[in-house]
Amino acid sequence: MKAGTDYVSISTRSYQLKSLKGWGIRSGNKVGEVPEVWGSTSDGYNLEGKGYYLNTDKARIDLSPFGLKVDFNPSTILHPYKLIEDRSTLNSAIDQVRKQLDISGIDLDFEGAGLNRLDLTKQAPIVGGPAAYRDVWQSLDGRRMQRNRKQYPDGFEMGNTQRKAVFYHKEKQLREVKALTTGTPKDLTRAEVRWIKAKSAGNTRTGAGIGTLKDLREAEPEALTDSYNRFLLRDVFRTPDGWQTSLDFDTEVELLRQFRKAHPRGGVRQYILLEGVEAVIQRFGGLDLFAEALNRAGYERTTVYRTLKGLRDAVQKKGFLDNRRGETSTAQKVDFLRNLFCA
Repeated sequence: MKAGTDYVSISTRSYQLKSLKGWGIRSGNKVGEVPEVWGSTSDGYNLEGKGYYLNTDKARIDLSPFGLKVDFNPSTILHPYKLIEDRSTLNSAIDQVRKQLDISGIDLDFEGAGLNRLDLTKQAPIVGGPAAYRDVWQSLDGRRMQRNRKQYPDGFEMGNTQRKAVFYHKEKQLREVKALTTGTPKDLTRAEVRWIKAKSAGNTRTGAGIGTLKDLREAEPEALTDSYNRFLLRDVFRTPDGWQTSLDFDTEVELLRQFRKAHPRGGVRQYILLEGVEAVIQRFGGLDLFAEALNRAGYERTTVYRTLKGLRDAVQKKGFLDNRRGETSTAQKVDFLRNLFCA
C-alpha cells in the first residue's frame, strides 16, 4: 500500500500581496496599542499588528510579521477521503492551490517555498476501528514520543514537537464532522505520520527528505512510502521488523549469553521456557531480531536455526488455539497493524 500526501504547509518571507480585500484580521491585537507596521500591499495598505488570514476552499493562507504561510490538503481538494498516491495527481492538486494564490493576488516563489509540515497517510477498513485496538495503543512506546500520548475512544496519537503518529476513525469523522454519510468504507481507519517542523520534514534519515514544495512535486511515491514505513517501524513500533521491543536489546543479549554459559546444552530452551513463546516474540518484536540476539550471545548457527523452527511451529499452533478459542493477543494485533500499514 502506498502512502498518500494528506497535509502540506509551506512558508516564505519573500512575497508580494496586491490587496487585503477579503482578508480577516488575526486576533491578538491589544486595545489602545499602536500596531507595528511590518509591510505593505501593492495598493498601498499597511500590513500591521499580528497579521491576517484568508480561508478558501483550496487552502488557508496566513500573513504575519514572520512571513506568508499556506496550509492545504492535496487529497481533500480532489476527494473527501481518497488519498493521492501518485505524482501527477498530487501536482494537479498543488496546481489548484497555485491558481488560488494567483486569484488572491499573492506573488511568491511557489516552488521554492520551504516546507513546514508534511503529513503522509495510509488508510484501510479495520473491523471495529481504532477502538478495537486499545490494548495496542496502551502497549506502544514510541521513540522519544512517550510523554505526549493521547488515547481517544476512536483514536490514538503520540508525538513530540517534531513529529507525530496518529491513528483515527476516518469514517466516523466524515460522518459526524463533515456529514458525509454515503460511500465511505465501513470502519475506514487512518494511520498518519506527521512531520510538523521544517527540520523534521527535511531530514533524510528520520524524515521525508522534503525541504521545498519543488522537492515534494518531484518526489517518487515509492520514496515517500519508504519514509512513512520507516517512521512507523522505527519510531512507533520500535523494532526493525515493526514490533515493540520492551527491554534493551543489549540487556537481552547478555541474559542469553548467561543462559548459554549456565546451560551449555539447553540455555536458549531454558530462556524460552521461563519467558514463554509469545512473550519472547513480543519482547524482541519478531523472530529475526531474536535470531540476531542469539547470534550475538554466541549460540551456534545450527542451534539458532532449530530454535527459530521450533518457535515458528509453536506460534502457528498457538495461533490455531487462539482462533479456536476466539482469542486475539495484543502481539497478533500489533503484527496485523504492522503488516497492514507498513507493507
